[in-house]
This record gives sequence, C-alpha cells and structure tokens, in this order.
Amino acid sequence: MTIINPDAVAVISVMGPHAGESVDQVFTRKQREIEDTGKSFWIYKSVTARPDKACVRVNDIVRNGFTPICVFIEPSTVTGARATTGASAAKEFSTDRDCWQHIPKGIKATGRMSAYAMVFDEFDLGFTSTPMFVDLWDYSILANPGRAIKFILGQSTTCCENISSRDDLGKMKSHTRRIVAVARMADPFAVWVR
Repeated sequence: MTIINPDAVAVISVMGPHAGESVDQVFTRKQREIEDTGKSFWIYKSVTARPDKACVRVNDIVRNGFTPICVFIEPSTVTGARATTGASAAKEFSTDRDCWQHIPKGIKATGRMSAYAMVFDEFDLGFTSTPMFVDLWDYSILANPGRAIKFILGQSTTCCENISSRDDLGKMKSHTRRIVAVARMADPFAVWVR
C-alpha cells in the first residue's frame, strides 16, 4: 500500500501522542490488534469527519473501484498537535447510533467518549526510510469543492476529496506535510463509539 492513489484518500488526520502513548507505541499496538483480530478501531473526534460524512466518501471511493484509505500526517511545526489526554476505553460501536455492538475482544479503543472510530485492517508505516509528503492544497473538504482543509482544535481529522483548494484564500500556509502512516479502511469504515 506504499503508493498512495489520491483518488483513494477518504480521510486525512494529524497524528500526535495519544492517551499517554507515543506515536510509535500507538501504531505498534494497532498493528498487533490487526494481527490478532483482523481489524483495529481508531478513536477520533472531529466535526469534519463524522461517520456519516466519512461513509459518504468511502462509498464514492468504493463505487469507483478503489480501496479507501486514511493518510496520517505530521502536525505543522508552527502549531504542533495537542496530545489526546482521554484514556477511556470504548466498549460498543454503532453504524447508526440505534443498534450497538460490542467492540471485539483484543481491540483497545481509547480516547474521549462519546466519539467516533475509523475501522482499519492494514497499516503501512514504511515512510521513515523513504519519506513521502502530501500537499493539502490538492484536496478539499468533503461536500465543499475548493474549500481548503484546515486543522484546528477539535478538527484534526477531515473527510476530503481529491479536488484542488489552491484558489481558496483561507487555505493553510503549512500545506506540505510528511506522511507518518497510511491505513486501509475496512467495513464498517467509520462508526460511533461509547
């Protein structure tokens, strides 16, 4: 999965420390969950990537014959990324907020509750020896073609589409970001958790 097809990018997320774990510790744990259970749940809370929005983008990507991915990027050196402090473990997930199921045993989904989770079945961490970058100006916020992605407090994960936002006067200056990891999204892709 090392080669990133821009049309397969469903979500871009800023990666930082999480609930007392370093970035490396988080990814190591998540890879182990996938090896043990086949999937991993990634907790996040962002108004621009609610599960219903994420699934609209995922469905579009799947319909066009691609496998949807999430691209994890480094924070801006200007503002950095605030470490997630919540360490509560989610116990249930739902695709519609009506019917709830238990998170499979062996998956530790921590963060602030109530929140959302993306579901992955593969991580590619091969970006340390050969760094790759993403230009955020090549993407727009989902359902707002041409509207630039902006990462702010409470909005560090964004559903996006491969439509240029270079003409948006409000675009971020720090638009070229190093890719930390890429994760392949798996059914049910994005869920509510509690």
